[in-house]
Amino acid sequence: MKLPHTRPALPAVALGLLLVLVPSACSSGSSSAGSAAEQPSSGEPSPLLGDGPAAGPGTPAALDEDLFSVESPWNVAVEDAPVDPDSAALLDQSLLRTLEGPDGVVNERAVANVYLDVREGGPTVVAGGVPTVLTCRQDRCGDGTGELTVPVPDDVDPDPLQDGRFTVLDPATRTGYDLWRARREDDGTISYYFLRRWDLDGPGFSRPYVEGARGSGLPLFAGLVRPDELTSCRIDHALALSVPGPAAGSFVQPASSTDGDNTGVAVPEGARLRLRPDFLAEAPVDPVTGSTLPFDAAQRDRADCIVTALQRYGAFVVGRADVPTLHVQSAAGDADDEATGLTGDELLSLGLDDFEVLDLDGLTRYPYPDPTDPTDPTDPTDPTEDDR
Repeated sequence: MKLPHTRPALPAVALGLLLVLVPSACSSGSSSAGSAAEQPSSGEPSPLLGDGPAAGPGTPAALDEDLFSVESPWNVAVEDAPVDPDSAALLDQSLLRTLEGPDGVVNERAVANVYLDVREGGPTVVAGGVPTVLTCRQDRCGDGTGELTVPVPDDVDPDPLQDGRFTVLDPATRTGYDLWRARREDDGTISYYFLRRWDLDGPGFSRPYVEGARGSGLPLFAGLVRPDELTSCRIDHALALSVPGPAAGSFVQPASSTDGDNTGVAVPEGARLRLRPDFLAEAPVDPVTGSTLPFDAAQRDRADCIVTALQRYGAFVVGRADVPTLHVQSAAGDADDEATGLTGDELLSLGLDDFEVLDLDGLTRYPYPDPTDPTDPTDPTDPTEDDR
């Protein structure tokens, strides 16, 4: 079975950037039909969905309060947490992407500027709608056993260009469903390759070696910058960040797996980064042309809101991306920019080296794949896969 992974494409502003090629020496636990019961025990519930109308055309799901329990690491502030002594070296190594080139494996140094995945589209998150059948196209489907009926807007479809990453939140059961390679079928059902079920009052992560719709095993919808948060300028949770070269072969919790491929001493998935307290967002500069990009007062306000959250709550490394990427909730349909007011360039003055890796000492480094599991979860062959 192919495992899900997160690898947003390079944003348009950086397509012309020549990356430094560095020759390199030369790479992911077991799939589990896990459920909410497999997640660590949760603390006190916290409200999630308001009583407003269901998501409509071009409208993201309205998330009125924090996701997950108040004790969830997503909801704990870390302004005073200690910094790892190797923070700078870990971040520098994490800018190296491992690629197969014509002359073998190479390390490619990515641009350090941080992008918001508005153009490429973050996970689509929906809530409310009409009863819709979800069904798996494989034999091994994560939590997707048999047919499942959940409310989904009938005018919102998974985007195949984004690996069909699609999240359905069901306020009636307080459950979230992350889908990977989802698509709308002609009969109105939604099929998928993988599904992970989440308790919306739970901790927001799984026990080690439970796979998710992200390479790190973490929820697709956790840590997203949400339109309502930018409107209120209040982001009270950690954000989700992908980096070019997360460490291969191990992860730390709250991650429960990894798609890291960097064989050097890099940041592992599940590690938490925090923005240095003295950082101030400045007008973004195109790293290709060197020209200053538009940055009006509204854009500055939105950038400042995100910066404040990164300084207070930080961001978890949730996967790989061509460049450092903060994940933004995608609007349903084609309303991404209108919903968030973001262009994706607002934080180009922020580099990965402006972050600090919080102390990894005392965190268990789980080897990956699980050395006690005889199966190979990275085996890309699966006779039940009927398309790509």
